[in-house]
Amino acid sequence: MMQKNIIVAVSIPAEQEFLQELLIAKGYCVTIVDDGKEVEAKSKQLEPHIILIDTVLPGLNGFQVIRLISHDEQTKHIPIILIGAGELANEKWGVRQGAAAVVTRPLDAQDLLEKIALLGNAGSNAGLMEYLQMAEQRLAYYIGPLAKILVNKAAQQTSSEVQLYQMLASNIPDENDQKEFLASLEKFAHQK
Repeated sequence: MMQKNIIVAVSIPAEQEFLQELLIAKGYCVTIVDDGKEVEAKSKQLEPHIILIDTVLPGLNGFQVIRLISHDEQTKHIPIILIGAGELANEKWGVRQGAAAVVTRPLDAQDLLEKIALLGNAGSNAGLMEYLQMAEQRLAYYIGPLAKILVNKAAQQTSSEVQLYQMLASNIPDENDQKEFLASLEKFAHQK
């Protein structure tokens, strides 16, 4: 089996050491880079399987490097994982620039390894699809309890099921989705 190469582009020495030890222990060949311009050059030279990149780097920042790599014909196929500090706006910006995934500090080794494994298999769409399904499941896990809370709160403010359904539907931005939601609730009510 061919050893997979990963470029780790972070400028914090303790984080470099942590990531290098973690990834080598899992069988990856790791190249540490601490300058944004060097990341772009190494991505062409080494053609790694994955790039882990911090938002803050000397030379070019992580966002600039992501944009350059993801728009270059030679390197656009390389999945990039952005290492962020948990600011949602920065994470969204990283994904818009071309990052395939985001991990936040403090780094969770298991989460990072899962993303690397899934994105490393994205050469076949199966790996990417598996990653998207996992993300969808996690989102559903968090949204389910939140939806129950919102429905209970709305139920306290209404006097009938019809009012409750209309109140909930009014918060759905798309009119067709509102109609579909109400129709599904009506169908459910008839099945009771």
